[in-house]
Amino acid sequence: MTVIDLEQEIKQLKESNRKLLEENEKIITERHKELLEHRKNSTLLRELGGLTKTGAWELDIETKAVYWTEEVKIIHDVEKSYEPTLEKSLNFYTPESRTKLVAALENSMKTGEVFDLEMEIISAKGLKKQVRGIGRIDNEVGMLYGTFQDITEQKLIQDTQLFLINSSFLGDRETFFKSLARFLSKSLDMDFVCIDKLTGDNLSAQTLAMYYLGKFEDNIVYTLKETPCGEVVGKDICYYPKGVKNLFPYDKALQDLNAESYVGTTLWSSDGNPIGLIAVIGKKPLNDYRLVETILSMVSSRAAGELERSEVEIQLKQRQEELEKQISLKDKFFSIIAHDLRSPFHAFLNLTEIMALEGEELKVSEFKNLSKELHGSAKNLFNLLNNLLDWAGLQQGMITFQPERIAFADLIEVDVELMRERAIQKHINLTTDLAKDIIVVADKNMINSIILNLLSNAIKFSNRGGKVEIKSELIEDDILKVIVKDDGIGMPEKMLQNLFKINEKVGRKGTDGERSSGLGLLLCKEFVEKHGGNLWVESHAGEGSTFYFTLKNAKIS
Repeated sequence: MTVIDLEQEIKQLKESNRKLLEENEKIITERHKELLEHRKNSTLLRELGGLTKTGAWELDIETKAVYWTEEVKIIHDVEKSYEPTLEKSLNFYTPESRTKLVAALENSMKTGEVFDLEMEIISAKGLKKQVRGIGRIDNEVGMLYGTFQDITEQKLIQDTQLFLINSSFLGDRETFFKSLARFLSKSLDMDFVCIDKLTGDNLSAQTLAMYYLGKFEDNIVYTLKETPCGEVVGKDICYYPKGVKNLFPYDKALQDLNAESYVGTTLWSSDGNPIGLIAVIGKKPLNDYRLVETILSMVSSRAAGELERSEVEIQLKQRQEELEKQISLKDKFFSIIAHDLRSPFHAFLNLTEIMALEGEELKVSEFKNLSKELHGSAKNLFNLLNNLLDWAGLQQGMITFQPERIAFADLIEVDVELMRERAIQKHINLTTDLAKDIIVVADKNMINSIILNLLSNAIKFSNRGGKVEIKSELIEDDILKVIVKDDGIGMPEKMLQNLFKINEKVGRKGTDGERSSGLGLLLCKEFVEKHGGNLWVESHAGEGSTFYFTLKNAKIS
């Protein structure tokens, strides 16, 4: 080979090497681009899987080897190094879901059909999770593969929406609040749920529904101070993922429950004021308080609306009852005017007519008798008018309550003497047995009205030659009991049942034909209750009657 030939061969070899290097460089560059693109796609897939809580899995049909992507491991709450097997994978599922999944896997391997299931697992941390598994078989490579998604939040939101729709058909608000408490406890896996309305300038709360460890407790009123619920009021959300019982050591409910986690939200009125709250409490630390927050925000608007409507309904009911009471009072008022007030006027007019037409022909004794009857009718009319005016004034709030220190026995003795003449006229023995040196804080005019009405009735319904007694005794440190007893005609059971009812007519004539409207007893009852006491009666037809009433703020002077 000549030198020229050698140089030519070297030149060709260099050219060949140059082309090879260029080709290799091109291959390397393209491979690098492919790797970068693969990494980019892997990153995007990983990010997408994290955002949608979706991972992938594979099952080798022959070896039963299982592969999980990182997101599948996150859903199961296991470490990245965790190596799943078919048996370990199936053990995460609840019994019902496991049976469903095994049947789907067997059917897919047999028929090649794709399966798409919603199931429930218990994660490595003991958390219940709703998952969706989709899978199909690839017979060419002998693999089952598919996706695995955590749909707990999605499922819970759907269930909450469905609950809110269905609860629109519940019969009453109490049923709604109880149903909501049960739903939150079950769906959020919390041990205690309470739904409250705020009271007392938002310093206390009254439970509307209280669900504790699977059953409802009686509703209570409690103070918000030194409780996490007190921290909730005025905030959209308040949460303590763990250690809540240590943060509020004086909250007995938290201590009794051995509570770890707490989430609460305020219920707002339509004009932006706090009117209630919802609180959920768990015995385990809370891993995902944001999901609880989402659900509470969904139900709180509806709960607030129900609470607000409930309060409006209560107010409307109270107004309706008050209106009905006023109508009843008006009817009673006109009934008294139409009957009880008109009857004495008739007697009064008849007597004056006799005196006017036959006055010159009347003897002195006849004139005296007519004058007596005229005086009796005028007195009866005056007493009735007094009671009527007092009763009407009390209903309209025109009679003011003015308590003062009163020597009770002295006051009663004066009233007894006022009734003495009428008792003597009927030959009735009127006696007293009063506790001495007793001071009461009471309205003197009201006490006078009570005593005079009770004594008047006792004399009115006692037979001639009968007995009426008024007694008093200190029965507790500051309670005085007063007793007015007669041995007169008494009352039948039906009259007793209606005695203090405004709509019932219980007026009847006395043993000497004295008229009665029953209004005096109604007045007595209201005056006694104005003092914080009680008025009651014991009686049987033909065996007399005993009236009792109590007064507070009594003591020995």
